[in-house]
Amino acid sequence: LRGRFANVEGEIPSNSPEIEWCHRRLLARIHRRTISGLRQEIEAVDPSVYLEFLARHQGAIPGQHKEGVDGLHDVISQLQGVDIPTGAWEQSVLPLRVNGYRPQWLDELCLSGDVGWGRLEPSTKRKSPGKTFASMTRSIPVSLFLRDDYPWLVDQSRPAETPAATPHANGNGVASSDERPSLSECAREMIELLKNKGAQFATDLCRDLQLLPSQGNDLLGELVAAGEITADGFAGLRSLLNTGTSDAAPGLPSRYRRVRQRQQSLGRWTLLTPPTSTLSEDEVVEEWAWQLIRRWGIVFRDLAVRESIAPPWWKLLKVYRRLEARGELRGGRFIRGVSGEQFATSEAVRELRAVRADESPGHLLILSAADPLNLTGVIGPGLRIPGLAAHGVAYKKGQVVGWKKGEDFWIFSGLSLQEKNQLATAWGVIGRFTNSGASRALSEVPHSSAEATSAELELAEERHKRGKKRSRTPTRSGIPKPFPF
Repeated sequence: LRGRFANVEGEIPSNSPEIEWCHRRLLARIHRRTISGLRQEIEAVDPSVYLEFLARHQGAIPGQHKEGVDGLHDVISQLQGVDIPTGAWEQSVLPLRVNGYRPQWLDELCLSGDVGWGRLEPSTKRKSPGKTFASMTRSIPVSLFLRDDYPWLVDQSRPAETPAATPHANGNGVASSDERPSLSECAREMIELLKNKGAQFATDLCRDLQLLPSQGNDLLGELVAAGEITADGFAGLRSLLNTGTSDAAPGLPSRYRRVRQRQQSLGRWTLLTPPTSTLSEDEVVEEWAWQLIRRWGIVFRDLAVRESIAPPWWKLLKVYRRLEARGELRGGRFIRGVSGEQFATSEAVRELRAVRADESPGHLLILSAADPLNLTGVIGPGLRIPGLAAHGVAYKKGQVVGWKKGEDFWIFSGLSLQEKNQLATAWGVIGRFTNSGASRALSEVPHSSAEATSAELELAEERHKRGKKRSRTPTRSGIPKPFPF
C-alpha cells in the first residue's frame, strides 16, 4: 500500500508508541478542517487597529524603538527592497525607528559590507532622444538592503540585465553603453571606465575623464539616479545631496602652500551589478514572501501590489498557502474592509489582539508621506497623500489626525492644544495656525474613519482650494477694461 502511495506513514498525536497509518485522502480532509477551524477562530479588527499594530511592528512608537547599530540593521532588514526618496531616509525614516540615530552607524554597516544601497527600480519613463537623466536630488528614490539578500531582491526587478536575457549584454551582466540612450556621453564613458578599472575614487574618475569636481558630481548623480552605480559607503550619496555647500579653505591656490580641497563625493564608486543568483525561481518567491511578512506583519493583496520589484501576487499566494499548510503561517480575515486572503504569523496575530485590547490614549505619530507607514488611501477611508518627502501624515491610535500636502494642511480639531502645536511646528505652519485650529476651510475637514468619507474630504479640499484662489490679489496688466455697453 505504501508503494502505491495509498497510505501515508508518519507521527499523529496519540498515546500509541507504534507507527500509525492514515489514508492520504483522510489526512488531507483532516488538514483542511484544521485550517478551516483555525481561520474561524480569528476575529477581524478595524483598519485603525492594524495601522497601530504596524507602527509598533516597525518600531515607530515610543517604547518600541530600536537601539544602536544592531537595531539599525534590523530596521534595514525590514525595509529592504523599498525605494524611498533619498532625503527621507536619514531625515525621517531611520530616526523615527532608531533611538538616537547617528549617520555614523549607517556608514559603519556600509563599510563593513553588511549593507548596500542603490536604486533597485530604475526609472521606466521613456525619455526623448538626447534628453539625459536629471542629476541627483533629494527626491530620487534609493533603497537600503542587506548585501547577502541582494541577489534575490533584484532577481525580479532586472530580468533584462542578465546575459541570457540580453543578447548585447557583456559578461558582467551589465547592459552595454549603446543600450543606454537616456544617459549622456560622459556618463557612458564613466561607466566604461568603472567597468574596466573597477571601483574608483571620485578624484580618479575626474582625472581620467578630465572633468572638474562639479562636473564629476553631476555625472555621479546622473548615474545614481539611473540606478547604474553605488558606493562603498552612504557618505558618498550623502555628499551628493550637499554639493551646494563647500568646505574648502578660502583663499587663492598657492604653489607654496598646498590647500586640501575637500571632495564632495566620498568613498569609492562602482557599478551596481547584481551578482549571479544560485536560487531557483520558487526559492526567490519564497524569500520575497517572508520579506513581506517581516515588513508588514500581515500581508494581503493591496499591500503586495505596492511592492514594485516583488513577484506578482498570484505567485506569492501559492507560497503563502503552502506555508499555511505547513503550519508556519496562519490565514484568515484579520482586517475588516480588506478583500482577498490575508496571512500572518502566530506572533503577529497575538500582537494584533493585544493592540485591540489596549485602551491607552496612544501616541501622536508624525511621519513623512514617503514613509512606508503612509497607507492613506490604501487601508481605511480618506484621501491618498502622495508619497513625497515634502508631504506629511500624522496618526494617533491608527487614525489619520492630520496631513500636509504642499501649502495645504489639515489638523484634527479633536486633538489637544499641545498636540496641535506639535503638528504645526513639525510642518512649519505655526504662523498660519491659531489656538482654535487651522483656517476655517481646513477646520471643516473631518478625517477620522468615524467622521468622514472620501467624498466629503474631496469636497472640503476643493472648497479650500477655491477659497485660496479667491483670496489672491489679482495682477493688473495695465490695459484698461472695455467699456460695458
